[in-house]
This record gives sequence, C-alpha cells and structure tokens, in this order.
Amino acid sequence: MSASTLKLLTALVFVAACTVACASAADRETRALRKGSEYFAAGNLEKARVEYRNALQLAPNDPEARFQNGRVLERLGYPREAGQFYQGVIDVDPAHVRARAALARLYLFGGVPEKAMELIKPALETHPDDSELLVIRAGVRVRLNDKTGAVEDAESAVKHDPANENAVAVLAGLYKSEEQAQRAREVLQRGIADIPSSVDLRLALVQLEASQRDAGRAEALLREVVELRPKESVHRIRLAQFQAQENQPDAAEHTLRDALSAFPKDMNVKSALVQFLVAARGRDVAEAQILKFIDNDPDDSNVRIALASFYEDSHVQPKAEAVLREVIRREGTHPLGLVARMRLAVLRTKGGDAAGAEKLVAEVLDASPRDADALVLRGSLRLGRGDAQGAIADLRAVARDRPNDGSVLRQLARAHLSNGETALAEETLRRAAEDVPADVGVRLDLAELLEQTRRADQAKDVLVGLAKDAPKDVQAQAALFRVAIGMKDLALAARAFAAVQQLEPDAASTRMSAGLLAEAQGNPDAAVKAFREALELAPRTIEPLMEATRVLLSQKREADAIRLLDEAAAKSPGYAAPLNLKGEMFLRQRKFDAAETSFRAALAQAPRWWMPHRGLAYVAVGRGDVAGAIAMLRGALGSVDEPARVHADIAQLSELSGRTEDAIHEYEQVLALTPDAPAAANNLAMLLVSARHDQPSLKRAEELTTKFADAPNPLLLDTYGWVKFKNGEVPAALAALERAEAAEPVPVVRYHLGMAQLSAGQRERGTDNLRAALSTGRSFPGAEDARATLARATPTTRTPD
Repeated sequence: MSASTLKLLTALVFVAACTVACASAADRETRALRKGSEYFAAGNLEKARVEYRNALQLAPNDPEARFQNGRVLERLGYPREAGQFYQGVIDVDPAHVRARAALARLYLFGGVPEKAMELIKPALETHPDDSELLVIRAGVRVRLNDKTGAVEDAESAVKHDPANENAVAVLAGLYKSEEQAQRAREVLQRGIADIPSSVDLRLALVQLEASQRDAGRAEALLREVVELRPKESVHRIRLAQFQAQENQPDAAEHTLRDALSAFPKDMNVKSALVQFLVAARGRDVAEAQILKFIDNDPDDSNVRIALASFYEDSHVQPKAEAVLREVIRREGTHPLGLVARMRLAVLRTKGGDAAGAEKLVAEVLDASPRDADALVLRGSLRLGRGDAQGAIADLRAVARDRPNDGSVLRQLARAHLSNGETALAEETLRRAAEDVPADVGVRLDLAELLEQTRRADQAKDVLVGLAKDAPKDVQAQAALFRVAIGMKDLALAARAFAAVQQLEPDAASTRMSAGLLAEAQGNPDAAVKAFREALELAPRTIEPLMEATRVLLSQKREADAIRLLDEAAAKSPGYAAPLNLKGEMFLRQRKFDAAETSFRAALAQAPRWWMPHRGLAYVAVGRGDVAGAIAMLRGALGSVDEPARVHADIAQLSELSGRTEDAIHEYEQVLALTPDAPAAANNLAMLLVSARHDQPSLKRAEELTTKFADAPNPLLLDTYGWVKFKNGEVPAALAALERAEAAEPVPVVRYHLGMAQLSAGQRERGTDNLRAALSTGRSFPGAEDARATLARATPTTRTPD
C-alpha cells in the first residue's frame, strides 16, 4: 500500500469516527430532550430538569436545549435563572419566538412592561398573528392603561388560535373588567367548547358566574371539574369551599367527607375538613376530628403537627408545645422531627425565649446544615442579639439558594444596615427590586433607605414607580404620600392621598394623612379637625394627639390643647399618654408645678412606663436640681420595663453636669442591655476620645464606631472620622469627615474636619474650616481647642516700621 493511499485511508477512518461520534452526541441530545419533555408533561419537574441539563451539556449552544432548561426552571420557581436561559436562546437565535415570549412574560409579571414590549416587538414584526405574543402585548397594554388596545390584541389572539387557553382567559378577564359579563361568559363558553378538557377555563367561568350570583351554574361547573380530574383532591376541596361560602354547610361537609374517603391519606383534605369544622361546627368538633385522625393512624406525624397548629391558632401554646415535643420524640432527626423543631423554635421566639429557640435551630442545622428556614430564623435571632455579622452569613447562604426570595433579601439588607454597611444594604435591595419587582416590600425598604440617607428625590422616584405598578397597595401609596409631604411636593402628596383615601377611606391613618396635607396647604383648622377624627377612630394612638396638640400650640391655642388632652385622657381610662404629653407641654413652657402634676398622674396610670419617670427627672433639672434628677432616675431603674432608656437619660444628665466617668459607665450599661443602640455607641465613643487618652479607651471607641463607616446619618459618620483621627488614622479620618461635612456642615463637624486637614498638611483648607466653625458664634464641643489651634496656625505678623 502506497503512502498516499495509507494517508487517504487514515483520513477516511478519522472522518467516519467523527461522523459516528457526532451522530451519537446528537442522538443522545435528542433522547435527553424527548425524555425531559415526557417528564415535564407528567409533572416530574426535577427529573425533567436533569434530562434538559444533560441535553445542554451535549449541545451548549443549542437553542432548544437552552429554552427547555429555562422552561423547567420557571416552573420550579426560579424566574431569574429561567430568564437567563431565555436570554441565552435569544443570543444564539434572535428569531426564537417562544424564547422572546417567555422572557417577555417574566418581565410583564415582574412589573417591567416596557422591557416586555421591547422584547416582543421584533417577533411581532415577523409573526404579527402569533397568539402568545398578542396575549403578552395585551398584558403590557393593560399595565400601561391602554385597555382598548389590550382588548384588540386579546380578540386577535383568540381569533387566530381559539384553542389557546391563555388567550381565551385573558380576553374574558378584560371583558369582565370592563363590566361586559355576558361577552366574557360567551368567550369562556366557546373556549370550553373548543377545549372540552380545559379545567382552567371552567374555573375562570366559575369566578364569573359567582360574581354574577349564579351559584347553581358555578357549582355545576365545579362538579364538572371534579369529574374531569377525579384523582386530584384540590378540586373537591374547592367545591366544598364554594358550598360553604354559599351557606350550604351540610353539602360542604358531605363533599369533604367523600373526598376523605377517596383520599384517606391526603393532608390537604384533612386540613380542609378541620378548617371547615372550625368555622361551621366549632373548635371542639374540629379538635375531636383531629384526635380521631390520630387514633386512626397514630404514626402519622403530619396530623400531629396539624394539631399543634390548631392549638397555636387557638392560643393554647402549652398544648401546641406538648404536641410538637411528642413529634420530636417520635421522629427524632427525620424530616418531620426537624419540621417540629422549627415550629417549636418559632413558638419559643414568639414567647421571648430566644435561647431556647436557638438551641432547637442548632439541632435542625446539625442534621440539615443547608435548611433554609432554619438559617433564616437563626439569622433573625442573631440579628436580635446584635450579631449582625452572623446574621449576614446565614442570610447570604439562603440568598444563594433562593436569589428571588424578597423576604430573605430584605432581612439581609437589614442585617447589613445593622452592621453599618449601608452601601451593601442598598445594593442588596436594588438587586432585589430588579429581580423581584413585584415584591412591594423590597421597593418600600429601598425607598425607606434612600429617604434615611437623605436622598428623598431618589426615594420619590422609587415610590412613584411602585405606586404606578401597585395602584391598590395602600402601603405604597402611603409611603409616597409621606415622602411627598416631606419634600413639600403638595401636588404629588394630594394625588397620593386621593389614592390612599380611595383604598382605606375609614382608616385612622387616612385621617392622619388628611391632617398633614391640610396643614401643609395652610389650613390648620382643617388639620386639627382631621387629627381629631383620627383620634376618634383610634383613641389610644398617640400620633394624632401629638399632631393636633402641636398645631394648636403653634396657633397659640393653649387652652384648646389642654382641653383636647384632658378629653383624650377621660375617654381612655388607664391610658397614660395624654397625661404624659400634657406634662411635656408644661415642661417646655417651664410650668414645672403643672408638669409635675401631669407626669405623676401619668405614672399612676402606667407605673412601669419610663417616660413619666423621665419627665419628673427633667422637672427637677428645670428647677436646677440635676443631682436630684439623676437620683430619681436611679431609683426608677428597678421598676421600669425599659431600663436601657433610663440609663441613657442618666448618662446624658451626668455628661451635662460634668460627671464624665459616670456618663461613660451609664452608656456602657445601655449597650450591655441593647447592643445595637447607635446613639449610645456614638455618645460613648465621643466621651472616650474626648475625656480619655489611654490606648484601651481609644481602641474601645474605634470598636464602637466601626459600624458607622458607611452610616446614613452624617453625625455618626463624623464620630467615626473623629475617632479615626484620634487613633492616628488621618487618611481614613479625612475621607469620612469630608463626607460628613458635605452632608451636614455644622460647626462641630467643620471643626473635626479642619483639625484632620491641618494634621494632613492641608493648612489653608484646615484653617478655613476652623474659621467657619467659629464664625457662627454657636457653642460646640471643642470650640476652645478650635480657637487655640487656629491662633497657632495663623500667627500675627508684625508690620515693619
């Protein structure tokens, strides 16, 4: 055989091998996709996910493999990851209609209709009659208040694809929202005729018939659903719930007991029966039924856990705890034993036994280290006792597995805030707002953080978008009102108030908002009237009383203010707040005898409330007896519910009277009781670097202020910078103090910045800040030092003869 022939033969063998291998890989991918689709259709999503992942490994750039991975992840509840796969499909195949539709749907449900529209626009240009695309555009137009265009799209979708359940349901929903019930009914009936096996369209028709008070037709449709899906207990439960709502308790119980016969092990049926019995027959009958379940199957710990929930709902905590302990004894560290431990830990937390709760959570995590619920609860407990870093570690671990869980991300942001990491808290909330835009709480927390960090304009932008996306969420509208009032944007405040009033016309908080708006509009009489109305609706709420009193006093109507406070006290015997508020009013007016009488009356009503004790102490201060005030507060320490607040008052009075070491001791007491008390940490750190110069005190001050490195409050940031300066860390001090001065250029901050600048060799800038601090004529801690330093830095020059 010649050399050329040998080479040709080798090449042919190589090509053949490649062809076989490639064909084999393609076949394996096809099989994986087919098996994945079979599992998907059967509802076995985890196995479908494995097969689709196998297909993707065999063909990473195959659009269909990417699309199916996104589809299964979406069904499993991972919309962010699903969206990444859909985007991956579009990256390799921009004309992939289904991927564009799927990703647009995620954006639409996530509250970003503009992005959804941007995605489907190219697909609609080439596929103008695609029913899925038309349905999505209809949804976008609804979000953008284009109801006419939405109806046109939905009608077109149904016309081109009458068997598209989603299109039929959307069109019927649009007709219903436009109060065209008959048209909605006709669309659903045609849809059911075209798709006889459709359960979803029947359920949509049930809702319509129920809203039109045709209970007979609604019940008949529910029975059809039960016949169509006889092996799914949920539909029998739904039928029973409808019968109960229609005041047919005997029929509802009969349906549920039939369901129990058909599904004797189904916990959903058992739970539905118990809930029905609680509402219709009473708690005693319901309890007897649960105990009967246990008698029939003593080894079913699910029922015992349900019994514990029943006792918890009945506020019989000891019985609930006893049942959960029995489940733990029976199940050990098997899954239901861990569930029982978590339920018991929650009960202990509610009862104030944080140590007992942590012990139970530790047992769960020993057996299941990645248990998300246990990590979240431990994070919450750690945060409660001041261990922000431990809480962050736990919550981050959960967030990695549940990146779209808004509640976890909100807790993580709070932990970052508690740890002084404002920037990380903001980053966490912004990411959550982007990934889970439908989570109202996330965007509310973001707006609150922006407001706290003096970025009200950005907070307003967040809330304007939220109010638009969630027009029926009263919290969103109320938050927008609050920010608008604070910014004196009265037009926006009036619009937000109108939305709040429409949602909750009879709420005390709505009348409070009416009062604030009236005052901002220059109508104090209307403001007081609204605050009084709020007080009538919520007699033991302090805010309307405080606001009404403040407005009356600003109008020089002291007699009316006193009369209002007396009326509030008379209407709510045992309620000390009006009497205490009256004492504070007299104290500000230096009417010490009247203030003392009011504070003592408040104390008689609430002897363990710290505020009347504080009021009496400040009456003593007003009379010139600071030592007596301190002694009075010390005497109250053993009889108040919040001793940390009393220690804080003693510290402030000790500092005022020049007893610095006593003040330091008291602030340490505050922090021992409430480790996460920024005001106490701030004041203590300032005292330590001002009154002491030893290394341990300087380091203690640094330890106390570490959390202030990114504080939204510029005065806390100033303390952080000043402590850094006192510890000799001038560059870090300068960076912090410059930020603090930019946000709050008050004399003490400019003094601190000037001293740091001089130390850094910035002589001109430093002296300018010292002069600015002194030029106001206001006293501040360090003023004498500022004068002496300025004199040394700018010596007087002699004029030559």
